[in-house]
Amino acid sequence: MTQSLPTALNLLTLLSISLPPALAYILKTPLHAKPQQLQILQSISLLLVGASYSTLATLNFSLAFVIGLLTTPLAFVRQTRSPVLAGLAYIVLAALSPMSATYAMGLWWYRDQGLAAVLVELAKGWVAQGVWTEFVVWGIWWPAWVVAGTAVWSGVF
Repeated sequence: MTQSLPTALNLLTLLSISLPPALAYILKTPLHAKPQQLQILQSISLLLVGASYSTLATLNFSLAFVIGLLTTPLAFVRQTRSPVLAGLAYIVLAALSPMSATYAMGLWWYRDQGLAAVLVELAKGWVAQGVWTEFVVWGIWWPAWVVAGTAVWSGVF
């Protein structure tokens, strides 16, 4: 069972990395979304992230602080018409994605045991201890990250 967890994370990473360019293409080409509509989408996403982290800070300040620091670059993402600049911005976003944080945690804290140990410990925290980290990462950070990636690529298409 634990051997399939890294494979699932790798698959999720590949899908997540390809999702924002695909969404940007769909929004711009068949749906003809205007830049103002995409800016409103990004603004609402950042508003929900800020409200969620403000609420979370009253319950678990350290979690809200760390995830807030990791999501700070999402506020500075803008549309660009240059594919080179969009690619560079997307590389920075990919480096600060929830998936990259999971991989980095595996390399830093669980060097000897591997990625499966990280994923098992995260699952144990959710099930046994009621830790909210996974909900915050995949329910708040990941959707905001997808919207920011979509904003980066929306200027290219």
